[in-house]
Amino acid sequence: MFEQLKNPKFFGSILIVATFILFTAGAVLTNAAAELALNATGMCSDKPANPCFATAIATTRAKTNPAVPNSIPSLAMPVATSALGLVVTQDSHISLRIPLLCVVAALLLLGVGVGLILHDDAFGMVLDLNSGCASLSRAQAFLWTAIVMGGYTVMTLFNLFFGVNYAAAAAKPIDLYPGLDTDLLVLLGIVAASPVAATFISKSTPGINCPKVVGIQGFFTRFAQLFSDDAAGSTPSLTISRMQCVLMTIVLATCYLAFLSQRVCIIDATAFSVAINKQAFFPSLPDIGGSFLILMGASHAIFQVSKSSLIDKLFKS
Repeated sequence: MFEQLKNPKFFGSILIVATFILFTAGAVLTNAAAELALNATGMCSDKPANPCFATAIATTRAKTNPAVPNSIPSLAMPVATSALGLVVTQDSHISLRIPLLCVVAALLLLGVGVGLILHDDAFGMVLDLNSGCASLSRAQAFLWTAIVMGGYTVMTLFNLFFGVNYAAAAAKPIDLYPGLDTDLLVLLGIVAASPVAATFISKSTPGINCPKVVGIQGFFTRFAQLFSDDAAGSTPSLTISRMQCVLMTIVLATCYLAFLSQRVCIIDATAFSVAINKQAFFPSLPDIGGSFLILMGASHAIFQVSKSSLIDKLFKS
């Protein structure tokens, strides 16, 4: 068994299985949160939401068998084994943070597992088609897709579990699928177009060909390639522009994941009574804002220009 773990394809298969387990766990936890919200909202339909909601949650949890732990810290990873214990914060607010992290992790592991199975490489999903090096633009697209789609999945599932009954009975159609604001759509367009542009540039610009890598050292070699200029010559070289792009991507992606996590973490009780029978609980994903989009666009523009030979031609002319 342990010898087989050294086989990338076998390890990739394990990650694929882990993907389905994590995704299922996220869906089950989201369903548990929606059921808890529906029960508490029904019990508090004619009472002040906030004080009643905490009591309703405590009552519902007390009826579960086996008993659910008292609470989990709202800013710490829980140790509880009950589904309800994983979706309730210390102050009796419903939280979807754990389901969100489960789904995002599942999508990330899916990409790593597929890369191991098809290319014997954890970075196989983000390799440049021409150079064989780890592509920063592909890594950005993969990371942003996992984060945005993870948030969209959890919010949509909660909307469906919480609102499918009243949406079906509503006189006017109620759209339970969260909307995407213009800035977020532009961001997704940027990260989708960037790998296409990078592939074209690497094909038209002479550069290096990265050899196949294996093992833990190979993993870190691929990670280091994200910081190097694969069109600089016969050997990769570190560049400030690539460093800026990598750091900017990490910071922006972490910030948006934290924003999503906060959006689904502390859900105020009054929000349920406002949404029920009227609208989707999560009408849209969080707006990223213009400044966020400008930073993202700038990082991709810097990367694409530095990757091409435009700068060299400009100075030579």
